[in-house]
Amino acid sequence: MASLWSLRPLISPPAPRSSVEDRALDRSEIQENISHHEDIIRDLDIEIAGLLKDVRELQLRKLTHHQAVSKYLGLITLARKLPQELLALIFEQCIQDGYTRTPLYVSHVCSEWREAAKAPTLWRYIYVSANEHNPYARTLFWLSRAREVPLRITVDVGLDVARVTSSLDILLDRASQWETFTVAAVTVPQGNQILDMCGRPREFPQLRTVSLSVEQETTVIEPMGVGSEDFYPMQVAFKAAPHFRTLHVARPFLPEPGVLPAHISTLTLSLSSQPTITYSLSALASALADLTNLRELSLLLTAGAEHAFVLRVHEQPQLVVLPDLQTLTLVGNESMFNLLEFLQAPLLRRLHVRSCVEPSGEPNLSLAHYMERFLGSCAPPIEMLELHDIDLPSSSFSFCFSNLPHLRHLRLHESDISDHMIGRLMNNPRLSTLELRWCGQVSGKALLDLVERKKRTDGHTPIGELVMINCSYVEDDDIVALAEHTVCRLVISDENDYCRSFGCCQNERYRRRLQLRRLAAHGLNQTHWKRLII
Repeated sequence: MASLWSLRPLISPPAPRSSVEDRALDRSEIQENISHHEDIIRDLDIEIAGLLKDVRELQLRKLTHHQAVSKYLGLITLARKLPQELLALIFEQCIQDGYTRTPLYVSHVCSEWREAAKAPTLWRYIYVSANEHNPYARTLFWLSRAREVPLRITVDVGLDVARVTSSLDILLDRASQWETFTVAAVTVPQGNQILDMCGRPREFPQLRTVSLSVEQETTVIEPMGVGSEDFYPMQVAFKAAPHFRTLHVARPFLPEPGVLPAHISTLTLSLSSQPTITYSLSALASALADLTNLRELSLLLTAGAEHAFVLRVHEQPQLVVLPDLQTLTLVGNESMFNLLEFLQAPLLRRLHVRSCVEPSGEPNLSLAHYMERFLGSCAPPIEMLELHDIDLPSSSFSFCFSNLPHLRHLRLHESDISDHMIGRLMNNPRLSTLELRWCGQVSGKALLDLVERKKRTDGHTPIGELVMINCSYVEDDDIVALAEHTVCRLVISDENDYCRSFGCCQNERYRRRLQLRRLAAHGLNQTHWKRLII
């Protein structure tokens, strides 16, 4: 049986046992002893309080020294040594990434950052949102700091256009400073209200880029896939903008013919997700037919969307001739790529064809047909060709390589191009950059053979850069051998690379493995090591 002492809480010591002498004490003596011990307890509490006060004082002194250490460490950090111009560039990059209040936030960090944040170029990014508490006051403040620098304006209409009209009025008083203008609206009529305000007699001598985006469109002209409401005021709004050449439009439906300004040289048309809508290739061709001054054209579908571009019975799209087009980017599905069959661009130099749906694993016979028709009809001097998540049969690869004598840069993503087709790249004497990503059939031996042959063949430009990412049959020894002849890159370097946002080509595991295997053991000298970018 457990003793009674074991049942007492462990944190409280047992009371002293009473002795015979204690039991003999009278009541007054007991009270005197209690008072004596209570006095001692009070003295101990006072002593403890004093010690705790000393501890707090020591902690405060310690904190003071920590703050001093942080202060002096801050004096030798790179951020303190950066010139204000470079700090301003870093802050501007933050603004471009969407942190619109960056100038305010960095001004609270230190005197150096506060001084750098005074740069007018940081305050030229003016964001007017209907969802803010007082957009008018913010606009006034930003304009006062921006001074006379060119302005880059974004107007987020939200659900109430009236909340941004006063801000737009004071911005229009500085119309001569506008450089870019972006309108984000829920519906087309809301966007048109903003454009109508811009249509009042004013000049925009510095305006170069206009961006219009709409989240919803409720009515559509069937069967064309064209919105029944459109940005008609745009033609008048920026009539006095002599340098307006770039237009970005994001909306669910196709624009009507004649709505897009005919003088623009750069157009980006993004069609957002509307799974029930079928687009007409004829309507798309009609919308593009008048834009004969285009030099850059991008047609984009939402990633993963299954929009259908159809060619209906007895429907023959007009031939779209873009005589000055130099860059064409198509991001869509198989039906969208049919546009190539009705397009002529005799000066095209850069062609990017990217699929927005999961690759099927089979060669795309339809695209192969469209590509062959396109290359055969106008023989464009293409220097850069990109096929992303799209594969072609060997016969089409052979046709393309034979008909692209000016090709300098080839980028393939998720392609089963064979070693034999890699060898056919000898038909492209100017080829100097080859990028292969997720190409599971190419061997390192075939690549090494191509690099060596181009290096020793007269009239051929040597391969100056070879990019290999997640290519299963290119082994470590192959990479080391290739680095002896050319620059080998195992990582994407371009900040604007299409794959960067998806994270599909980070190649981290392979790069780490290659580093851990100590490439020096392969006999790679210092010069060759510099050619290997991991």
